[in-house]
Amino acid sequence: MIACCTFENIAAIIFFGICKAIAFSEAQSDITGEPADIGMSIGFLFIHNIAGLGAGIVMGLGAWLFKFIRGWRFEMELKAAYITCTAVSFIIASEFSTFTDSKFIACITFGYVCFRFWGNEKPMKEVGWVWFFIQPLLFGTVGASLLVKNIQASDVGNSFIIIFVAAAVRMAAMFLVTIKQNLTFKEKLLMGVAWASKGSITAIFGGIVLLEAKARGD
Repeated sequence: MIACCTFENIAAIIFFGICKAIAFSEAQSDITGEPADIGMSIGFLFIHNIAGLGAGIVMGLGAWLFKFIRGWRFEMELKAAYITCTAVSFIIASEFSTFTDSKFIACITFGYVCFRFWGNEKPMKEVGWVWFFIQPLLFGTVGASLLVKNIQASDVGNSFIIIFVAAAVRMAAMFLVTIKQNLTFKEKLLMGVAWASKGSITAIFGGIVLLEAKARGD
C-alpha cells in the first residue's frame, strides 16, 4: 500500500499539472483572444518535474551524512528536522522561482532517496508529530477559503455524488489488485475502506488553482 500510495501521488501530481496547464492556457486564450499554446505549457511542466526530480535527489543525498551521527541521542529528531526544513525549502524556492510545479516531485523524490539511505532507521514517529501540527493548518486553510454564500443548492448534491463515486472507485480498485494475494475477504475489504479515505493530495490541490488564478488576476 505504501508503494501504491507513492506512485498514485506521482500520477496525481503529473495529471493535475497537465490539466491545470491546459485550463490556464485556455483561460488566457479566452482573455487575450490569442490561440493557446497548450503544448508549450505541458512542455514547461515536464521541465518543472525534471527540475524537481533533480533537486529531490541532490538534497536526498544529504541523508548519507547522518551515518556519522548514528547512535546519537537526538539522531531521529535531527533527521526529522532535516526532512521538514528541506520540504519547506522546496516550497519556498519553487514559489520564488519560475519552477512553481517542481515542489511536488521534489518532496516525493527527496523522501524516497532519504529512505534508501536510512531504511528502517527513518524518523517516522518524529515526522508524524510534525504532520500532527501541520495537518490542521492545511485543511483549515482549504476550509477557510470556502465561501458558503456562493454555494448553490445543486452544488451540495453534486459534490456528494462526486465524493461517493470517487470513494467507490478507490475501494473497488484496491479490492481488485488484492484478488491474487493471500488475503481474506475481510482483509481485502479493510484495505479498500482504508484506501477510500485518502485526501491529503486532493486537499492540497484544491486551493492551488484558486490561489494561482487570483495571483494572475484571472
